[in-house]
Amino acid sequence: MKRIFAIAALALTTASPAFSQAVDKKPEPQGQADTAKQLPTGWHKSGSKPQNYDMGVDSTVRHGGKQSAYVKSKASVDVEGFGTLMQTIKADEYRGKRVRLSGYAKTNNVEGSGQMWIRIDGEEGALLGFDNMDNRKIVGTTDWKKYELVLDVPENSVAIAFGFFVLGKGEMFADDLRLEVVQKDVAPTNMEEAVKRAPKELEEHKRTHKEEFKRQMEGRKKRLVSLPTQPVNLDFEMVR
Repeated sequence: MKRIFAIAALALTTASPAFSQAVDKKPEPQGQADTAKQLPTGWHKSGSKPQNYDMGVDSTVRHGGKQSAYVKSKASVDVEGFGTLMQTIKADEYRGKRVRLSGYAKTNNVEGSGQMWIRIDGEEGALLGFDNMDNRKIVGTTDWKKYELVLDVPENSVAIAFGFFVLGKGEMFADDLRLEVVQKDVAPTNMEEAVKRAPKELEEHKRTHKEEFKRQMEGRKKRLVSLPTQPVNLDFEMVR
């Protein structure tokens, strides 16, 4: 429950940022290419404890193209919280439409969970739509598989944030993502209970962190102006 709100709460702080399956033998760590720790263009690190995770691109593990992106727990720390690689765009061109975030992911020794996520942000930190695959987490070691998340974008939306994260030990790779408008006959995957709880939790946050919330909203308004209108680098081929 806390993880759901933690990713939803990224709406307050990021406008440009969301168990164990034993195996007999742990595979060797993947993702040690010479491009390791280079962040993909247009993406940034966030999460409740991003310092506990390495994030970057990898040319030895990929679904298509030259490389994929990864989030991997650091072996040197007791892993707490989650780390996410994410980006945020303006909602202008998607208002009143239904969108689908799809992409391929694989995991290695994930003892908590690996999850893709998408969030629809409204004014003043409002959560209008949310799915972080909390009801279909990726755990253990898995090969490339396509995942889809579908949300409606209300007319009062201001931004769309999305990405993928790891909670706990392990690593997750993502590749060939796509954000597209779909017809209304494509079923949404909105986590309705989390969205219903969000207003109450937001009001509590405003009440108990009044000055902090004010600063967050001021910074958020400034960042919204410079957000791109379309997602970039969904195949992670470009690096900074």
